[in-house]
Amino acid sequence: MGILWILGGVLFAEAPDPAFGKFHLADPEAAKRGQVALTSRAFTPASFTTDSLATVWRSWTKTKPLDPIGAARERFGLHEAPYPNGDLPMGLRKGTFALGIQGLALDCMVCHGGSILGKSMVGLGNSSLDLQSLFEELPGAGVRRFPTPFHFSRTRGTNEAVATSVYLLALRNPDLSFQLTKADPKLVDTLCGDVPAWWLMKKKATLYATGEGDARASRGIMQFSLHPLNQRSFFEKEESTFKDILHYLYSIEAPKYPFSVDQSLAGRGEGIFRNQCAKCHGTYGSNP
Repeated sequence: MGILWILGGVLFAEAPDPAFGKFHLADPEAAKRGQVALTSRAFTPASFTTDSLATVWRSWTKTKPLDPIGAARERFGLHEAPYPNGDLPMGLRKGTFALGIQGLALDCMVCHGGSILGKSMVGLGNSSLDLQSLFEELPGAGVRRFPTPFHFSRTRGTNEAVATSVYLLALRNPDLSFQLTKADPKLVDTLCGDVPAWWLMKKKATLYATGEGDARASRGIMQFSLHPLNQRSFFEKEESTFKDILHYLYSIEAPKYPFSVDQSLAGRGEGIFRNQCAKCHGTYGSNP
């Protein structure tokens, strides 16, 4: 997890946005800019052909589904985008390969775009995602399956975000220039990590269970843009954009619980939570 500190140090020294009290307060204007940036553009070059989502069904069946894109969404666990994105689900958007060739790119919502009772939500961890199958099948657009350099996931709804970060940084020199001969990063791809909800960001001091990654620093959320075609200049240019995105994450509120609550049980549970759980998981409610 030292990747977060390395990425933070290879450019110029970053002064984290200050935290106020127990919360990171979102700047409203920055949050608006961050929301627009996050939901309207790709931060990595294209990884898949434009027709890959519509033809990938050939990886698992000989009979064309009535709704090929819908079948692909269901197979990979991708949800309808609640923002303008053409016919693409959250997690995919139009992008470009080298030389300006059009394709499909991944974005943050592939993991951080979930659904509750059929309602898509930006910032909810995607508990239905099959990231391993997506990376094996989508690059070949249904023509062939591709081996992956490590397991992106072993269980639907989890992923190996830590291993992905380490792998991407292993392809870089200390100045972020790309290196063809990568060192052995000694990946651990068996963590099966759940995706945290973005509305928890405002209360975090650090990003990960290891206690690493300052939750006030935007570089801690830039590591997945370490695509080999993104050069150092990309990070210098986009750092301010990711600061805005961080403020958008601070601004997200948790959705209302959609069912009735037994207040008697909730009251007893609150006491147990405060005594047994809050030390690690934080406090909530009217007295956070």
